[in-house]
Amino acid sequence: MVVIVDCDCDGYTAAAIFINYLHDFFPAYVENNLIYYVHDSKQHGLSDCIDWVINTENLGLVVCPDSSSNDYHEHKCLKERKINVLVLDHHDAEKIS
Repeated sequence: MVVIVDCDCDGYTAAAIFINYLHDFFPAYVENNLIYYVHDSKQHGLSDCIDWVINTENLGLVVCPDSSSNDYHEHKCLKERKINVLVLDHHDAEKIS
């Protein structure tokens, strides 16, 4: 599992809350299997890190707290590679597909 962390206050906060919540219930899993990707600029979502995600071995789930509700192309790319995506976002999606 990878958590995509947007580099703004709500992105850091959402990711930290999610990771800490999981750690409360599944500490060994989080400590041994969870990785995270922190954007190095003001990017949001999956668009700038999709290649990294696709090329990371043994990923079965990508979690996007506070982002990615409109990253339809990236969702499709991941689905085609049998990688699940969980979007936890408060922004409205332009469409539902």
